[in-house]
Amino acid sequence: MTFIPTNSRSLVVRIGVVFVLVIVTALAFHFSAVINSSTESGVVMEFPERVGGFSGKQSEASEGEKFVLPKDTEIAKMVYSNGVGDVLNAQIVLAGAEKRSIHRPELCLPAQGWSINGRETVPVKLADGRTISYMKDTISRTVDVGNGVTKPLTSLYCYWFVGNGASTPSHLMRLFLTSWDRVVHHKNHRWAYVAVSAPVLEGFTRNGKNAEATQKMIDEFIAEIGPVVMKVNHAKRVSKSQSSDVGDQSLDPSSVSKVEIGGRTPDAGHSN
Repeated sequence: MTFIPTNSRSLVVRIGVVFVLVIVTALAFHFSAVINSSTESGVVMEFPERVGGFSGKQSEASEGEKFVLPKDTEIAKMVYSNGVGDVLNAQIVLAGAEKRSIHRPELCLPAQGWSINGRETVPVKLADGRTISYMKDTISRTVDVGNGVTKPLTSLYCYWFVGNGASTPSHLMRLFLTSWDRVVHHKNHRWAYVAVSAPVLEGFTRNGKNAEATQKMIDEFIAEIGPVVMKVNHAKRVSKSQSSDVGDQSLDPSSVSKVEIGGRTPDAGHSN
């Protein structure tokens, strides 16, 4: 029996997936004459003003985002905070006619100065009983906490893709569903990208949460906003991929933890 190294097996799987996507895409183009070129999105482009103990404040798309993304891209952004120093950043990006609005955040996070330290798929049960999965990227970068002192900050960046009657945390599955539904269901998805992120503030602020508590906070937040921003028909198909307290320092969590849609953050020298 021939032993195939893990890396080689992974490469074979990736090649196989790409091959299937190529075949399905070719069929999609062949049948494109009978495919509906427009479709209803699977999201509502508005966040609630209050979620649990959090109050939200709308955030405008940056000039960099407006420059990078196609003109018909729709963006909704909100920064949430509570009375004890916790911060959550939420955003929805809805593609227009051009599909390049939607991409994996792993492509733009490094350009904003973030290092990706880990990735995993996390299931969460929504308040209305539905269950979805999101992709969690554990990221970090060095931030200035004042007086010339810098510290590494960890943040949890969680996202998933929502189509018309479909939800998945996987970029590859999104591509597959795009091609499959064009051929089989004559449907052209208008994909949206939903993201929720929060900094791990243990060691930065008084009563700052550790990574486990921060993820629990994100799970509870997603459980509440999911039914609000995702239309009910998304549930037809859901794809699963399966410190010490040092007191307050000179740190603005909502600023240093911000992750924009492509490119670089303003404090990295360029707005994406």
